This record gives sequence, structure tokens and C-alpha cells, in this order.
Amino acid sequence: MSPTGENGPDLSVVICVLNGESVIGSQLAALAHQQADFSWEVLVVDNGCTDGTLGVVDGWRQRFPVPLRVVEASDRRGIGHARNAGAQAARGVGLAYCDCDDVVQPGWLSAARDALGQWEVAAGVNQELTDPLDPQAAVLNPWVLRGSAALQGCNFAIRRETLVTVGGFDEAMPPYGNDDSELALRLRKAGVSMGAAPAMRIWFRRTTGLRARLRKVYQAGLSEVIVWHRHRDLFGDRLSLRRLVLDVVGWPVQAVRDRRAMSRETLARQSVVRVARLVGYLTLVRTGRAGGPQLMTRDADAAS
Repeated sequence: MSPTGENGPDLSVVICVLNGESVIGSQLAALAHQQADFSWEVLVVDNGCTDGTLGVVDGWRQRFPVPLRVVEASDRRGIGHARNAGAQAARGVGLAYCDCDDVVQPGWLSAARDALGQWEVAAGVNQELTDPLDPQAAVLNPWVLRGSAALQGCNFAIRRETLVTVGGFDEAMPPYGNDDSELALRLRKAGVSMGAAPAMRIWFRRTTGLRARLRKVYQAGLSEVIVWHRHRDLFGDRLSLRRLVLDVVGWPVQAVRDRRAMSRETLARQSVVRVARLVGYLTLVRTGRAGGPQLMTRDADAAS
């Protein structure tokens, strides 16, 4: 991992991408227009792109206002691996993570840097991405506005040393879902200071299509039981076959009772996540396939 210090930038922006040719240009354009009175850089982490993503990035490289680098991380698919690779290559004292298909809002960069002067980790606000972009768009994680520092990987900042100390993201987590939640649990157990940064705003691109959204819900349900397995001290009471089966078979009765209070999609999401948790427990936890965490080490930090 590249050393940080007096010669490194204050902040490294990390964008992980897998085939983001059609969207990453908007994110890079938004970053290029950020106003900052400190040094920073942007790292685009290639997690195995097979489209023209890298060509788009290369087209921005010569006209970008700060260093723009591509980090190779195609040896292993998964957002956790890509996020760790970005941290390992970063030269900044602080790291600010955003996704390739979202758009950072004006002031996002400075808000991230300011937040890291107060806390070791800061969570930002996600607003719905619309066309045209709307500064008053719906806030999708309103708990941040209420002061909660619930971490989401698409919009957060962390001191690089803090991330290395806790081992970074768990690369053994499934490719999608809850890697950020699992990291947040380790950060809290380590006593890391975490805060909400309402000025650190992005426009977040929602997944389109009910089937695609439910597929993500299912994948998140599978990964959630692995988080419970990793942190049995907090969630051990949820990891029983009896409880998970009851959650599934008892849901139709509850759904009938709550059908007027919930939308059809919400009811479908609740059904899918309960089934996914049971499947994840049977196929990943009880079989041992969930394995143990795979974290960054200080040895790897020193060797990079």
C-alpha cells in the first residue's frame, strides 16, 4: 500500500466499477467540477470491466483537474475486494467512497474532508437521482439527517489509517450486499468515532425494474445471515433454524394483516428477504461455506 504523509494528498476518492461505461462519465464530470482548497486524487478501481469503461476514464485523464488513476482489481470479483484495492493504492490521508453510477453533489468533496477532521468515519446523504438532477429530490437515507452515522458504501468517508487498522472490507462476503454493514459493526466494536455528514450529498441511482430490485433484496438477505454469523455476539439469537423457519411460515399471516399499510413491493421485499435468510443459513452458514472473514493486514499494507 502506498505510504501517506506530507507528500500525499489530503483525500483520495475511490470509485469501484464493473462495466460502467454508460454512467461513469457523469460521476467523473461531477467530481471534476468540485471546488476544493486542498489536495486530492481520484482512483477508479477496475473490478473486471469488459466494456468501454476504461476508455471513458482515459478520455477524462488529460483534462481532469487532479490526478486520475486506474487501479487494477480484476483478479477477484466483489465490491469488498475492489474497495480494499482502492484503499491499498490510495495516497490520501482520508478516503471518500462513491459509486460509478451515482453523481456527487456540489460541495461533496469538501464536506467529506471537513467531516474527517471531526470523526474517523462519516456517512453522507443519498438523494434520488432524477433527470434533470433535483437538489430537492427525495432523501433515501433520512436517518443521516437525524444524526445517525449508519454507513453505506456508496457514500462515506473514512481515515485511511482507521480502515487499515480494522482490516478493511471483508472480501469473503458475497459479491453484493452488507459488506458495508459488516464493516460498520467492526468499526463500532473498535470504538471508532463515527458521525453524520448531511452536507456530503450524492444523487443515488435507483435500480430499475421490480425483478432486478427483488434480486438485490434476495442477495442482501443471503449476505445478512453471514453478517449475523460473523457477529454472533450481537445476532446469535437470530441464527436458529426454528426462528428462521417461523419467520418464513408466519409471514403470510402478518402480510395479510399489514397489506393495507404496505405497498405490494414492500410486501414482496419482506417475503423475499425472509426466504433468502433461511436459504443463506442452510446453504452458507450450516454447511460452513460462509467461511471466515478475509481482511486486509498490516503486513499487506507495508508490502504494497
